[in-house]
Amino acid sequence: SQTEQDVVREADRLEINSREKAISELAARGISLSQAKEMAKLRGIDFDSFLDNCVTFLFMIINRS
Repeated sequence: SQTEQDVVREADRLEINSREKAISELAARGISLSQAKEMAKLRGIDFDSFLDNCVTFLFMIINRS
């Protein structure tokens, strides 16, 4: 299981610091925007907040099933 600190380090490593970078990282991991929207919705997260919060974004990707 990833800790929040691990996730923050991964965000720093991937240089995820903008919505555009987050979207690019989704695509690089084979996750479409519609899939990401569904992931956010299932977790009760507003999609815009999902993209704006790299910690949440990475946590959801790392822990997706």
